[in-house]
Amino acid sequence: MAITLSSNTYAGQALQDIVTAAVLRGGLLEQGAITVHTDIRKKMVVPTLAAAATIQDGAGTFNAAGTLTGDETVLEPLARMINIEVDASVLAGWWTSLQQRAGSAGRFELVDPVTDAVIEELGGIVGKFNSYLIWQGSAAAGNDSAITVTGSNTTDGLISDLQADADVNDITPNASKQAISAASEADPAVLTLSASHGVQVGDWVTLNNLAGGTWNTEDGNSYQVTAVSGNDITLGALDSSGLGTWSSGNIVSINRDTVIDELQQFYALQGEQVETQEDYYIYVPTHVAKAYYAEQANAATGAGRFTVGARELDFLGNKMIADPFMSKNTIVGSRVRDLHFGTALVEDFTSFSIHNLAETSGNRKYQIRMDFTADVAHTNGKDISLYDPAL
Repeated sequence: MAITLSSNTYAGQALQDIVTAAVLRGGLLEQGAITVHTDIRKKMVVPTLAAAATIQDGAGTFNAAGTLTGDETVLEPLARMINIEVDASVLAGWWTSLQQRAGSAGRFELVDPVTDAVIEELGGIVGKFNSYLIWQGSAAAGNDSAITVTGSNTTDGLISDLQADADVNDITPNASKQAISAASEADPAVLTLSASHGVQVGDWVTLNNLAGGTWNTEDGNSYQVTAVSGNDITLGALDSSGLGTWSSGNIVSINRDTVIDELQQFYALQGEQVETQEDYYIYVPTHVAKAYYAEQANAATGAGRFTVGARELDFLGNKMIADPFMSKNTIVGSRVRDLHFGTALVEDFTSFSIHNLAETSGNRKYQIRMDFTADVAHTNGKDISLYDPAL
């Protein structure tokens, strides 16, 4: 790993650990809920085998029967970088408050706390990017207010990979699926649902199977409900004024009203041969976990009363992982060994540097650069279950 920092007290392994922590930052990566491969210079092949054996009576003669077939999944982390140029005057207040040594302001030297803050901030951004990439793909990171994604290096997330794998056990939404009976062409959009929809302010709805005008461009998108009036729900972030006349479609919303039913359905239909294995988890987006927590508390202690303190998630003995970067209204059941994140924590692939331009060109600016790589893949699709709001 190449590391270049100006005016920093860290060195050697300590500094390498800091940058490594930035690249491997994020919920799943930090919780050990995904298999991490850290030494991929270009690509890595993850092999899988499938055997179909015939159990025969013992005999002295070898009688070939059965098959052994191989498959492979390729991890190919793509190179990405962050480049920021900062005018030294932006940091002037920090220099003063940190009592930079006399005469150093003219040379615009960064003191250690400032450099540490830069590492922390950019590490957080890389961690966010990778967290979006894991489930939703690299493009989805552009929806974050702190991140802009450009260039041609795009990576599909695990949800897209699982949707494309015919071997994956697909589970269709049931109680959470509601037909739309009307939709406004306005900003914000207002949808009319059935009388018993159970959707509340704060719930997330995923739009699907939309028809009429250009409403189909919103298929798969999720929005938070900002108002409810009778059968009407308002999606504050959706401007439908240019989508034309709506004709049909539905929503999926896993909320307090539907979360138990949907988790029970998932539990019943998930792969029985893997659900009891130690590294098997049910992965849910945070809003589903919150609905589950609230419904558990309500059922256990009575309406309006809640438990205090976070509790480890599980459903009927299956461990659960809640991830705020996971696609809304999706559920995945998988072993950790079958979900893969690849990167390259080696020189020329992952690096962090701060260059003082005053030392070379005389410009009182700093150029900050971070390089990293990332990719995701899955193996053994037949052992993975996907609750997909698109179904």
